[in-house]
Amino acid sequence: MGAFVWADSQNADFASTTSNQFLIRATGGVGINTTNPQSALHVNGTITATNFSGTFTGNGVGLTNLNPVNLAGGTAGINISGNAATATSATSATSATSFTGSLVGDVTGTQGATTVSSVGGQSAANVAAGASAANAATSANTANTIVKRDASGSFSAGGITGTNFTGNGAGLTNLSASQLSSGTIADARLGTNVTMLNLVQVFTADKSFTNGAQLRLDDGTNSAPALSFNNENTGIFEPAPNSIAFVNAGTEHVRINSVGRVGIMTNAPSVPLDVIGAAKVSGNMTIGAFPIITVSTNVPTAGSTLTPTTGYVKLDPATVLSLSFTTAIANGSTPGQVLILQGISSGGSCAVTNGANTVLGSNRRFVDLDDTLTLIWDGANWVEVSYVNN
Repeated sequence: MGAFVWADSQNADFASTTSNQFLIRATGGVGINTTNPQSALHVNGTITATNFSGTFTGNGVGLTNLNPVNLAGGTAGINISGNAATATSATSATSATSFTGSLVGDVTGTQGATTVSSVGGQSAANVAAGASAANAATSANTANTIVKRDASGSFSAGGITGTNFTGNGAGLTNLSASQLSSGTIADARLGTNVTMLNLVQVFTADKSFTNGAQLRLDDGTNSAPALSFNNENTGIFEPAPNSIAFVNAGTEHVRINSVGRVGIMTNAPSVPLDVIGAAKVSGNMTIGAFPIITVSTNVPTAGSTLTPTTGYVKLDPATVLSLSFTTAIANGSTPGQVLILQGISSGGSCAVTNGANTVLGSNRRFVDLDDTLTLIWDGANWVEVSYVNN
């Protein structure tokens, strides 16, 4: 086949694949003029070839005809020769040490004598004037001059306008509080007319909360109610969730619990109104459907059912008559409800029959002039308490 094959000591086949091949398998590398190859092929000397492909390491100083397009990194020293009039894009040739010919455009002249006529659209005179002004800059507040920071980093200015400033503004004066959009103001910086709610305050005018705003307080205690008056232990506090209590001199006297029960002299009301101790009512009191003790006048008719609207009813019939034999008096609403019937008619009489929604001491009670019949509702019937025949 005309092929040469040399293989190392690996236990694997290594053979030519076609004619006229020169094959070497050496896991330790192939060395030419070196006994310590550092890669698959290590040549200690000069390599001559008409073409290269792939990656090479080492000194490439002897390589010629390199294409600048393929330069991927590094910095090159450049010698410009000939007329450089068209070198408008050579912006990175910072290390060019010499050129021959002449220059035209913003930079003109020869290698030994070049002239810059403009920089960035500005004339050389303007550039020189700007450089002179910059060199003369100080940190003083001088009109129409460039200001530079002094050694401590400070400078003076009559006025500065900007969209954003950062840094330490401790030295700024005449600031407008209306321009503060965020942050926290120290208490010492607040005016005396600003009320700080984290301190004890005395308000000399009404304060209003609108648009659903709320005044929220801590729960408080007996000795330190959340809402107090001049005497610090007299006021209102929340003893339990959704409850409210009224204290006087540090002692609770009234409580409204979470279900709306009111306790007077008790903090555990068991009924809608729970009073521990005596109670006095100077006006009328209502029990059940109608007030007791309050007086009303009724003109009954024969066979009708008396429907009282007060606990004390004066009967004024026009003739002698009997109320209904089945329901003489309309049902009461609450057991224990008391009803007093008194006759006031001088020409008539009203008879109430036993068993007509009633439980009486006899088959019939006649309520004549100045007679009284006192009844109590037991939940099913009106039961006679007393009868006075005057």
